[in-house]
Amino acid sequence: MKHMLFAAAMTAVACSGVTVRDVQVSQHWPWSDKINVDYTLADVTEAVEVNVHAYSGGTDLGVVPDVALVGPRHAVKTAGTYRVTIDPSRCRFADYGVMENFRVAVSVDTSTLAHADETLYRIVDLTKPNTYVDVTRADILDRLYGDYETQPAWLDGSVNAVLGPANLFLTGITNDTTLVTDKLLLRKIKAGSYEIGTGTGTSDDFPIHTEVQTKDYWIGVFEITFDQWNRVTGGNLSNSYMTRPAGETTQVTYNTIRGKAAENADYDWPTGRKVDPNSFMGKLRTLTGLAFDLPTESRWAIAGYAGSKGTKYYNGLTCETLAQTLGRCSPNSSTSGFPMGGTALVGRYLPNGFGLYDMLGNAREIVLDWYASGNITAGATLTDWEGPVSGTYRGIKGGCAGQSVAGGMVLTQRSSSDITPEKSKGVDTGFRVCLVEE
Repeated sequence: MKHMLFAAAMTAVACSGVTVRDVQVSQHWPWSDKINVDYTLADVTEAVEVNVHAYSGGTDLGVVPDVALVGPRHAVKTAGTYRVTIDPSRCRFADYGVMENFRVAVSVDTSTLAHADETLYRIVDLTKPNTYVDVTRADILDRLYGDYETQPAWLDGSVNAVLGPANLFLTGITNDTTLVTDKLLLRKIKAGSYEIGTGTGTSDDFPIHTEVQTKDYWIGVFEITFDQWNRVTGGNLSNSYMTRPAGETTQVTYNTIRGKAAENADYDWPTGRKVDPNSFMGKLRTLTGLAFDLPTESRWAIAGYAGSKGTKYYNGLTCETLAQTLGRCSPNSSTSGFPMGGTALVGRYLPNGFGLYDMLGNAREIVLDWYASGNITAGATLTDWEGPVSGTYRGIKGGCAGQSVAGGMVLTQRSSSDITPEKSKGVDTGFRVCLVEE
């Protein structure tokens, strides 16, 4: 595409007493086709939404679409000077080339999306103690964290009906390697009632039932990677690809994640609520000042189903077909994702309806609960369920890279797979973190 040239022009439109002035248009230097629009807002008394309309001389180029704009536009609350940047490659006028009479009109209105201040994500810095930033709906719409999706094509109407049009999640995050090495990215799951399950009624599957969580909670967008394990623990777990899910036969186990209940009953969930200070979770809590733990099976399942139920969902796909799109499993372990064979790097498949990656495959994930076969009844309502008070094996959820997807097991599986507290099953068993809002 040719570089654009501009004769900077100003058009301002006032709304609800807000004044827009000093609109200036300039191109990045050195020329990169990105266009800066600087503007000043005065007399701001309520949150406003900022819109940009483009023209080339007398030709109306239309409203610049959200996908082409980066910068503060949604729920702007204070007077001041702001800048948004236009990416011409994402606009209808991308091929106009040189436009000597390019200009924009900046206007404001009060139709800002409801709940613009709602926090949807949290980014925890693992390189700095007690440091995190919360990401709001407005931040996402302003594309401050890259691309996002709302009601994507791979979700069918039944899922969208549960999640609603306000569901919004980040997808550009897969391009940020710091989120799987030096940081943790968490998604907030709201307290509420969720109908989930497959309806198959078999002992190790979830019959359709209701899970209730009385508190909001955060869950990891990605499985914990080798890099993150080493960053938190100071360890030296090694793998050819360090942003694969952390899993080692002897070094990543329930005990090394939380602590040995055999040595201290305080670590024996659910009767014991503490973690060993020298475990992964203990060191993560010390580093961040946040009470991280594994998710309960209930919290994992709510996040994994993401508003769906039954064995057919997500645009009508069966579990078998869906799993190959949303996760690494045996049918695709040598045909998609990276690297070929074994587990993939986290985040290499499509996210589910909550924007969570690898919930259906890659590594089976250890949960807090003791495992007990067939202890969920169809139609039951379970509130803040914490699993059995004792057992032999700890539970795991989801599928893994080496697993068949026959019968929809990838999503619905609730199994021990011989995961005793002191033993893992190797590289295809991992975990993600959870944080309950207090």
